[in-house]
Formats: sequence, structure tokens, C-alpha cells
Amino acid sequence: MISMEISPADISMIGRFGRTIAQLHDMRSIMTEALKIVRTLTSASELRVVYASATAWKEWHATGRRVREFDHAEWPPPSPAAQTVAFELESDQHGFASISTASEDTGWVLELMAPQISAALALHAAVRRAQKNAVSERELVRETMRARDEERRRITHELHDDVGQTIATLKLKLKLLENGIKKTGSAEQAIKELTEARNDVGGLLTKIRDLSHTLYPRILDTLGLVPALEELANQVTGSSKIRVRCAVRGEPRPMDENTTVALYRCCQEALGNAIKHSGASSVDVGVYFSKRQTRLTVEDNGRGFNPRRFYDASGKLMSSGFWTIRQRMSDVGGSFRIGTASGKGTMIEMIIPLSLTTT
Repeated sequence: MISMEISPADISMIGRFGRTIAQLHDMRSIMTEALKIVRTLTSASELRVVYASATAWKEWHATGRRVREFDHAEWPPPSPAAQTVAFELESDQHGFASISTASEDTGWVLELMAPQISAALALHAAVRRAQKNAVSERELVRETMRARDEERRRITHELHDDVGQTIATLKLKLKLLENGIKKTGSAEQAIKELTEARNDVGGLLTKIRDLSHTLYPRILDTLGLVPALEELANQVTGSSKIRVRCAVRGEPRPMDENTTVALYRCCQEALGNAIKHSGASSVDVGVYFSKRQTRLTVEDNGRGFNPRRFYDASGKLMSSGFWTIRQRMSDVGGSFRIGTASGKGTMIEMIIPLSLTTT
């Protein structure tokens, strides 16, 4: 169980750690960053991580500025004297992280860091597999995108089922403690601080839920593409200065998982581009189902642009956002088109043929 000694600053530090290592693909750098956090928040001076790769056991041992790496044919067990957290609840033989202290006061640090280290290792392994198996640049991009989507889904479940539940429990404990102090009729300042702490935890829980939705919207699996896009429109409207409206025409059709995820991610990317670059006040998202195709459009009333400046001399699309959309559509057999001009707004259109929308 996570210690009650945790502070918002500590949570923020570990949150930044998770975002940092998610962008690193060098295990020595990941371990170095992890040890920095461990040293800042605990008295431990060593960090050990053991992870089950596809062919062998990998171990990293960080002390000082040195990170050592080992390969093992058999599972290397954790030290009985160390504080250890397994990556899988059922067994530490799937991998674990441990620090050189068994103090219960610092156990929460490892409990929060272990899932983030495990996620970074999984993403690292997925990218390595994609790099090894790809036979061309296009195949490499496809496999990397698929790996990231799968990892986002896994992290979403961890945030919701593990971290989210832990924080919800902590919030309940704070409420019970607050009620107990109120009954005694004393410690008014303590009551005030506990109330503020409970409110902070509630805000943190909301942020985690928003992050969970950003990584992978669970509504996409439960209710499908249209409700997920409507929720995305509401989320963007509530968090930005742009009003997003979502319209649906025709009878929604069943789509395979890859196509659904691709359309959602493309819409998410297009809305992100509109927020950052368009200067628009409104965006219309349209989903059109016909007998021949499924069409998704994202149209803003912004400043528009000259599309030629997004292509190099060879005709290659250089904008990372539009390039990602085109690649996702190509990956599921769809097409992508940009309609824009300076001062005329921008429309992004994605089309999936009927033969590709059915399960």
C-alpha cells in the first residue's frame, strides 16, 4: 500500500519522470533517470531492474553514475533485503524493480515508479522488434505506430485500474480522517489542510482520467467510433478556445479495430493541428456513412495556408502531423486529402472504402 507520506510535489516529480522515460530508447538513460528519482525521494543508493525479454532475462543495476547490464539464462531472484515491486501482480518472475532499502516509508516511491519503468521497457522492446523486423521505411513506421497504440492501451488500463484506484482509496482515507477530526471539535487548521489535500487528490484523479482518455479512449472499445469522436469534440471544446461540432450522416457501419483506431487518431491529430496552427474559432467534424465508403472530415474556419510549403522538391510531405495522418490511412487501405488556401480555412478528409469497414 502506498505510504501516507506522499506529497503533490512528489507525485509531480514522478509524473515528469514517466513522461521523460517514455521518450528515451536507451536503457542506460532510463535507469539513470530512475536512479535520480530514487535518490531524491528515498535514502536508497542503488536501483535494480530485471525484465523478461523475448530470448533471455535482462538485468540493469544502477549505482552512482554507473549502469551495468547483464544477460541471464535463468530468472535472477530479487535480494531478500531489498524493497521489491513486481511488474506483474501475479509473479515477480515477469520482471521487477528493487531498491537497496526495505524501509516501508519509501515503498510508495517504487510502487509508483515500477509501472512506468515497465511501460518504458515494453515500449523499448516493441520499438526494437519493429526495427528488427521492418523491411522498409513504411513497414517500420507501421509497426512503430501499432506498438505505440497497443502500449497506450496497456498504460490506460494500468492508470485506471492501478494508480486510479490507489488515489481513490487515498481520497477516501483523507475524508474519513477529516470526519474523525470534526467529531472531536478541535484542530481546525488540520481540518482545513485535510480538506485542501482531499480536493487536490480529487483534481489529480480527474487529470489521470483525462490522461487515460488521451492515451486510449475506452469508449472506442465499448461504444464505437461515433461516440468516441463526439466525446473528443466535447473534450477539445472544454479545454481550448475552439468550438468543435460533430455531425453524423448515414447509418454507422461496423469496422475492424485497426480502422477504428486509425480514424480516431487521425481526427485527434487533425484537431491538434487546428488548435496549434489554424487560429480558428470553430471546427466541424463530419462522419459520413454511405454504401460505398466511410468518410471523416475535419474542417476549420482558420487562416488556412499554402499547401505547397508542406512538400519538398521531390513532392514528399514534410509536415509531421499530416504525414502521420496519411501514413495511418495508407496502413488501413484508406486515402487522405487536404483542402486549403490562405485565408480560406482547412479541410482534412479521410476515406475508407466499404470493403475495408466491415468486420
